Amino acid sequence: QDVDPKFVNRLLATNFDVMNGMGQTTMMPFLQDVVRIDGLVGSLARSFVADPTFMPQIVTHVGIPTLVEWLGHVGMIAVYNMLH
Repeated sequence: QDVDPKFVNRLLATNFDVMNGMGQTTMMPFLQDVVRIDGLVGSLARSFVADPTFMPQIVTHVGIPTLVEWLGHVGMIAVYNMLH
């Protein structure tokens, strides 16, 4: 699938700016490929606030079915965190 490099650059720049602003407790786990629900949800929410006009483009690119499936995974991460 061809993806516009500007799309990828904008996505990465927004996310890294947001995570950098959230501090090392968010950035380091991400860089170490450790998924943490607080960092994930926090960075998504702040990315939406930082660049709200980009979110529809992301949803269009990813697709609703894939997004719904991914949200199920995020929900299971949240359940796991609540149980542990």
